[in-house]
Amino acid sequence: MFDLVPEEVFKWLNRPLESYYPIVYIDSTFIPTHQVDTVSKEAYYTLLAVCSDRTGEVLGVFYFPTEGSKQSEVIFERLKNQSLSNVGLFVTDGLTNIEEAIWKHFRSADIQLCSVHLHRVFLKEVKPKHKAALSEGVREVFRSDDRNDTIDAAKQRFSAFCDF
Repeated sequence: MFDLVPEEVFKWLNRPLESYYPIVYIDSTFIPTHQVDTVSKEAYYTLLAVCSDRTGEVLGVFYFPTEGSKQSEVIFERLKNQSLSNVGLFVTDGLTNIEEAIWKHFRSADIQLCSVHLHRVFLKEVKPKHKAALSEGVREVFRSDDRNDTIDAAKQRFSAFCDF
């Protein structure tokens, strides 16, 4: 089994991808990682895609000791080598220079800040006494638990939030 697993993982990591994904979500998680005689939290990038048929696919999990736009460029170059040539929308955190890294490799892609990260950015900008109300407003705007929600209803919620 141990002889088979690395080969299968390598094949999966290097498999051909679709040439187009409507949406790709990229973010890193810091996981304690053992290196020789120390343990440190290091970055593991996960790329999740929404396919044209609305199914999901894990494009890859990539390890780097740190998080940065240079690492993203390495990942994007690798994905291009696996046949990915076009992405409609990248959903990402607010990592410095991530937009430039995306547009360098996928010029026509739109970029959206993940609502969780956007929420965190908002909370950094308000006084503590306003955080609870702001959080409730942001959760309402980005409500995702209603399958019957419409774009018009979302626009109305956003307008109400802006008037707050």
